Amino acid sequence: MEKFLKRSVQPSTTGTSGSRGSESKPNKNRLYDENYLKFGFTVMNNKPQCVICGKVLSSESMKPSKLKRHLSTTNSKEDDKPLDFFERKLKTLNQQKITMMQVIK
Repeated sequence: MEKFLKRSVQPSTTGTSGSRGSESKPNKNRLYDENYLKFGFTVMNNKPQCVICGKVLSSESMKPSKLKRHLSTTNSKEDDKPLDFFERKLKTLNQQKITMMQVIK
């Protein structure tokens, strides 16, 4: 009975002791691709920014499926728009940024 009550404190060499919480996953940083504009997104500080609503999503959201989901749920009216529509929205967003920087100075 004593061998069941005693706990041995030995480091695990196999890595299967169930300490998955302490293992760190390597960070996979996705880079912005120009094709993400067809989903209505540009990049701002390595994070995706919607050109329609201006919302900046997390870095983990830089997956085409998540960008497409944002477009279809949040901006469903613009879901079927062509690429040049998003290019015009991007120009408008960039112009707004420039204007705001001039006002701040």
